[in-house]
Amino acid sequence: MIKATENYGEFPDFYAYVADDINKRAHYVISELAKIGISCSKREGTYYILIDVSPLALCLEERYYTTFDGNQEDCFLDRAIMRKLALEHQVGLFPLSMFFLGDGPRNYVRASINRRNEDNYILIEAFRLLVSQKDVI
Repeated sequence: MIKATENYGEFPDFYAYVADDINKRAHYVISELAKIGISCSKREGTYYILIDVSPLALCLEERYYTTFDGNQEDCFLDRAIMRKLALEHQVGLFPLSMFFLGDGPRNYVRASINRRNEDNYILIEAFRLLVSQKDVI
């Protein structure tokens, strides 16, 4: 049995392998989103990316700006995008505003970089479909 701190193929240890693997997958997702005009914030070695959804505001029907309890006052763009992609494309995202009390960014969603390439592809395709729904970019 190989220990996590021993050489792992061409990598000095298992952790270096995982970091390289996540970086490659993140770069792929970020570059594919950039091709359709969606930008991401700079990563800092994490397993997720922050996607700027502000160009997509015109792609959303008003119903997505309403919370599940019918409130429209506290529904931000990031939460509306999260609802639309969850309900229409079965893609799970975290609205960044949920991590802040009071004012925080309302135009970013957090997406995990997945080990399965298929899951990353589904995320990219959901954004492609969203962009294509209206001429926003």
